[in-house]
Amino acid sequence: MSIILTIILFYYLWTIRYESIVIRSGVAMILAGAIGNLIDRLFLGEVVDFLDFMIGDLHWYVFNLADSYVTIGMGIILYDSIILEKKRQAISNE
Repeated sequence: MSIILTIILFYYLWTIRYESIVIRSGVAMILAGAIGNLIDRLFLGEVVDFLDFMIGDLHWYVFNLADSYVTIGMGIILYDSIILEKKRQAISNE
């Protein structure tokens, strides 16, 4: 399943090659995270989460860099879709 989704992300990144650099960067980061997790699955049989943070008694989530890339990439896409799109619409309405 991960291989299929990675191929779909590659294809999507290719189809949006003329879109906003912000959107392309977000998709590229998601793709990088997907590939990182896919490599773990192929070579180790599972995704290895190695970043484990404790703040006092609060135990934060355990994750890896690939998870971070996926999350940041999605944040970038949301930023472009919500904030920057409103700005583009405001400019086009002037």
